[in-house]
Amino acid sequence: MKQSSDPHGLTAMAASFGKNRADARDTGKNPSHCLPRGWAGRAVALRRERRGIAAVEFALVAPILLALMVGIVDLGFAFSAQIKVQLAAQAGGQYAQLHGFDSTKISNAVTAATSLSVSANPAPSQSCGCVSGNSVSLSGTPPCTSTCANGLTPGTYVQVNSKATYTPLLPYVSVLSNPTTLTGQALVRVN
Repeated sequence: MKQSSDPHGLTAMAASFGKNRADARDTGKNPSHCLPRGWAGRAVALRRERRGIAAVEFALVAPILLALMVGIVDLGFAFSAQIKVQLAAQAGGQYAQLHGFDSTKISNAVTAATSLSVSANPAPSQSCGCVSGNSVSLSGTPPCTSTCANGLTPGTYVQVNSKATYTPLLPYVSVLSNPTTLTGQALVRVN
């Protein structure tokens, strides 16, 4: 009987290991051995990597979301300023109803109605007007002596205008022009 120089069977084990490794490559069980070498292999390996994907997606989406949020906040400030400008015109109209027509005092009421830099532009004016349905047609200046088409006497109306300029927070993100002119108008009957 011949004695083996490999008493523990290491040669058979090495051959078996090589065979199993080749089988794994062929069947795709161990993908790290199947990758092509070079940049294509690194690209495939990077594609399979899942760590940090959320951070990369957030980094791509965050600037877009931030721009949308700034634009929405800017529009909110613009709408708030528009409401204040309209309320300033109505304050001038209310002054005219309570105290009569005085262009300077009505203009002062408009500018004092809000903390914004509002002007009564164009200046308050007085007109004769006839009501038809839900609208008023203005014609002439007081004293109103003519007769309306429906046979009624025309009333005396005061038209108050207000104007302010709004500058967007970040002009390159805003949908508004830079600067934006905001206007308000009130028409009240004083007589």
